[in-house]
Amino acid sequence: MQPKAALTFTVASLLLSLGVPTVSRLRPFFESLDESTLVRAELMTRTPGDDGDNKDHDTGVFVEVRTADGVTRVANISNGDSDTEYRDDGHVAYLVLHVDSSAIDESKCATIKFRVGIAAKGGLMGEHNGQLVVNGVPIWDLPSGNDRWVFVPGIVLRFSSGHKLVYSGGRQDLRSTAGNLVWTNWITATSTLDRD
Repeated sequence: MQPKAALTFTVASLLLSLGVPTVSRLRPFFESLDESTLVRAELMTRTPGDDGDNKDHDTGVFVEVRTADGVTRVANISNGDSDTEYRDDGHVAYLVLHVDSSAIDESKCATIKFRVGIAAKGGLMGEHNGQLVVNGVPIWDLPSGNDRWVFVPGIVLRFSSGHKLVYSGGRQDLRSTAGNLVWTNWITATSTLDRD
């Protein structure tokens, strides 16, 4: 009869002999499952009706979202909704942003900074910054677009955990003249958790 000691083994030694990593080696994998990563980002705007001004149908929206320290760009968009008017009657609009840092953890987004910009288009026959040229001779500078947009911005970040973080900015007033891109100042905002 064999001594009992020869038949004893640990689960860890059995798993290792079978080529299966031990629990301590799997810990980073299981911890990574607990992290909540960014899956969607949106700009939310409200264009108030009280002496405000709308975003014209041909004005492009630009957004940049960064971590609070400004190092990591979280999301952005260039020339978004350049074919959509945001009416000045309390209109609420959502614009989906491009996620730049999907691996960013929710815990790093308690506070963010963001800015919103616009670039007007328009002008004569929808032209954007140019000249009327006849026989190679410029005879008239075409008017460039102008737009004023008064709005209240917010950012919505959605994470793999199902959490939705919402950030609010105060009332903003942007004026794009001659088609120039103009930005709000950087807005630093702390999130509120919205579980929907």
